Parts: sequence; C-alpha cells; structure tokens
Amino acid sequence: MSTKNILAALCLSATGASFSAFAGESTAHVSSIASGSKLTRAEVLADLALWKRAGLLQMVGSELSPDFTSLPYRQLYDEYLRLRSTDALAQEASRLVSLQGEAAEPAKGR
Repeated sequence: MSTKNILAALCLSATGASFSAFAGESTAHVSSIASGSKLTRAEVLADLALWKRAGLLQMVGSELSPDFTSLPYRQLYDEYLRLRSTDALAQEASRLVSLQGEAAEPAKGR
C-alpha cells in the first residue's frame, strides 16, 4: 500500500464527523485539524500511530475506500477516538520528538 493511500485514509478518518453524524454520534471529537490550528509534525505522526494502533490500517488493506459504515470499521474507529481522548496522543508526540530530536514547531503549510 502506498503512503498516499494511508494518508488519504487517515484524512478520511480524521474528518469522520460526517460519518459520525450519519451514525448519530457526537461530532465533538473532530480534532484541531478542522479548526485550522497548526499541528506539529510529531503530532501528525502521533495521530497516525494511534490510527494504526487502533487497527484502522487493516481496514484499508488494498481497497481505495473501506466501508466506513460497516460495524468492524466503526468499532476500530471508536477505539481510535478512545485513544485520542486519552493522553496517548501527547505521549506519542513527545516520544517521537525525543526520538527524532525535532523542535516542536507547527508544520508549515504548502
């Protein structure tokens, strides 16, 4: 699977408000991405790590677009949201910063 497909799937999961609204769930989980705030590279990579840890990578597989309304996908997405609601994102970002020795500066837009 290409990096492009993984990033596309991550973007879709990060903007899951429309899918959550369809399922009757709260849209309060939409991250700071939607509000336009700047994220550091470590925060983006940490979010991707949580997405993978939740098992969402297996749902993408070789498909371009997994069934976002399927029960297995929704269960894994709920686990991703649960992880995001804890301090796991900040811990992972801190771990990545210490590993990469990267400054905690917001990622620059293109």
